[in-house]
Amino acid sequence: MSSATDASRPLAVALTAFTAFTLALFIAQYYRTAMALLAPLLHEEMALTADRLGLLAATYFMAFGLVQLPVGLLLDRFGPRRTVAALMGVAMAGCILFAGASSYLGLMAAQVLIGVGTAGGFMGGVMICARWFSPRRAAAMTGLMLGAGNLGGIVAATPLAIGLEAWGWRATTLALAAVVAADVGLIFLAVRDAPPGHAARHRAPETALQILAGLGQILRSGQVWRLMALAFVGYASVMAVRGLWGGPYLLEVHRLGPVATGHVLLAMSLGIIAGAIGYGLLEQPFDSRKRVALAGGSANAALFAVLALWPSPPLWLVVAAFVGIGACGQTYVILLSHGRAGFADRLVGRVITTLNMAAFLGTFSIQAMSGVIVRAFQLDDGSVPEIGYRAMFAFVGVVVLVAVLIYAGAPDARPSEDATRARIG
Repeated sequence: MSSATDASRPLAVALTAFTAFTLALFIAQYYRTAMALLAPLLHEEMALTADRLGLLAATYFMAFGLVQLPVGLLLDRFGPRRTVAALMGVAMAGCILFAGASSYLGLMAAQVLIGVGTAGGFMGGVMICARWFSPRRAAAMTGLMLGAGNLGGIVAATPLAIGLEAWGWRATTLALAAVVAADVGLIFLAVRDAPPGHAARHRAPETALQILAGLGQILRSGQVWRLMALAFVGYASVMAVRGLWGGPYLLEVHRLGPVATGHVLLAMSLGIIAGAIGYGLLEQPFDSRKRVALAGGSANAALFAVLALWPSPPLWLVVAAFVGIGACGQTYVILLSHGRAGFADRLVGRVITTLNMAAFLGTFSIQAMSGVIVRAFQLDDGSVPEIGYRAMFAFVGVVVLVAVLIYAGAPDARPSEDATRARIG
């Protein structure tokens, strides 16, 4: 596609890029949350204990988190199109390996490949939104992308439960590999990194030393570390439920069947979508990113407290709490907007991947630790009593509350001041 074509159809090009990166996020969200329904099948077929399942789920997030800084460097150096297309090819290989795995080590290796391969999709999408849409619309488009991408969680609920019963987990994973391949082609062939006239198209590539110096500038910012604290726990708290223990909890404590469990997880996924879109829309009317994030984080901690402290809660309360955690835990959206507000466009890739690194290392840490907690209560027959899950909910709630208190010391970044910051920075 020539630059003349780009200039004549900027909206079409922008929406194509938005769609391609939304699909990349859809794939990642599907895979992150599918483990809640895959875990019982893997336990049955490979006799995996709770701590092994926790580590298996967490390995994806560890791999994803550890490569965030290198991905940020690649996004700033080579742009989202080439970087994400190449990475998604790695994810496709991981899906194929997972589908054919016959051992725990094979599953772990596949998790690493999928984690690395999906590590740039949403971050590339954030760059696309920042470059193709105005500052007033970028956060809302980012939230919309996250909300639409979270439809992957919808597919990984009731539809996945039905698919698993009909075709098994290996065939469904191979189907995902085909979707990944299609998205690789769409990104590579149809996406453009920036609109005509954007500075990114004319800026000389940074040297390796300049790239590292920019990363150092970000890491020396005290504000970024406070944002990283909340980023560390927000998404992780949601994934502890939606991505791992929500399914076993509903099956064992509330005695739901697989499809009914899928229905509840689907409702939680709808909450995740609503939260992602809602956070992106709320920063403008409140003219505050910090106050919105603090309110959401505090509510998230309170919901975990309810699940931890209320013995044998009725199912309606559990469903409401799961949906609320899904919505309130999406502080991630507003943190990305808060974080990039103080830095120049050339640093956007490094800023957002630094926060993303915190989010996914946090998810790895909390999922791995939650597996240890649940394992401590696991009975000889492999089942887990309610108190084991309540202890896990209590642990996650306390960690979220501590992070909210740390983040409270960060300065605000008001949307009304974005234009001034852009001129300065």
